[in-house]
Amino acid sequence: MKKGLIVFLSAILVFILAACGGDKKEETEETTQFEVPEEERVGDDEVVAVVNGEEVKGAVYNLVYTQLALHAYQMQKETENDELKEAALTSVIDRQIVLQEAKKKDIEVTDKEAEEHLKKLKEESGDELETLLQQYQISENEFKDQLVFELTLNDYMAKTVDVDVTEEEIKEYYEKAKEGTDDIPPYDEIKLQLEKQLLNDKTLETFQSHIDSIKEKSDIETKI
Repeated sequence: MKKGLIVFLSAILVFILAACGGDKKEETEETTQFEVPEEERVGDDEVVAVVNGEEVKGAVYNLVYTQLALHAYQMQKETENDELKEAALTSVIDRQIVLQEAKKKDIEVTDKEAEEHLKKLKEESGDELETLLQQYQISENEFKDQLVFELTLNDYMAKTVDVDVTEEEIKEYYEKAKEGTDDIPPYDEIKLQLEKQLLNDKTLETFQSHIDSIKEKSDIETKI
């Protein structure tokens, strides 16, 4: 659960946006049955970590913790509270480092930009977005904050990560995907899809390594 946590919140956002355009009835019905116990949450204004002198508050931690717990629930994976807590702390610390490093590169997404994106999403999805936010236990303000982070993350990643994939890597990826199944389409039919997925995987892995290297030099203090 520790690996690739930076982009986990991004993945949640993408999942919700994708759900707006698809039939997620069964999944969302399961989601409504899930709720994080109050004793596993912290106060919204409680400081959970200090990263290079900047405080990370409980409101962000609670959002991350809830989504990690929800993900484990949906995957029917038994996860100890201590493991979820550690994963949530790792994630919010990584998140803060991304915001700090993006600011150094003059990348700053305003609330107005996030509001515009949110307005567009509402227009495209109607009441479905509001319903999904309720089911995933995310308030509109939290979602807007996540949009700010998502846009910042995308801009920062574009400026710091440059990877490519070779034909050999794609074929190797295909052969691994074929293991244990006879249903996979011919290579030529899904080559572009495989290339896109492999490029995405390498991008996220490279980016995580980049943030990890910065984190090693950072002054980090956890408070919970």
